[in-house]
Amino acid sequence: MINFIGEEMNYVTNAVISASRSYQTNVQLAESAKNMLNKTLQLGQR
Repeated sequence: MINFIGEEMNYVTNAVISASRSYQTNVQLAESAKNMLNKTLQLGQR
């Protein structure tokens, strides 16, 4: 029983870490897209 709880906690911890990394990657992707769009708009203003 104790081993099962430990395995379940490891699974949940790994899932949270994975979700956190995915979120961080998505934020960085959105930030990069925003920066590229802003640079494109700046080129159009010249």
